[in-house]
Amino acid sequence: MKRAVHVLFDGEKWAVKVAGSRRCFRRFGTKEEAVALGRDVAMRRRTELIISREDGPVGSRESQGDPFPPRGFLEGG
Repeated sequence: MKRAVHVLFDGEKWAVKVAGSRRCFRRFGTKEEAVALGRDVAMRRRTELIISREDGPVGSRESQGDPFPPRGFLEGG
C-alpha cells in the first residue's frame, strides 16, 4: 500500500508530510499553499491526501488516483 500524504499544522506552520516519514516534505505559512503542494505530491504518487484541521483532527481526505479507494470513501469528503 502506498503511503498517504498529510497536510497538518505543526504549531507554527502548515507542513506537508508523507506517512511514515520523520521529517516534513515542506512547510508553508498558509494552509492553501500546503494543500496545493500536498495535492500535487499525492497525484504524482497516486495515493491519498489527508488534510488536518489546525486543531489536529482530520478535516478531509481526497483520493488522488488510487484506483481502489477504501470502502465508503467519498471523493473530497
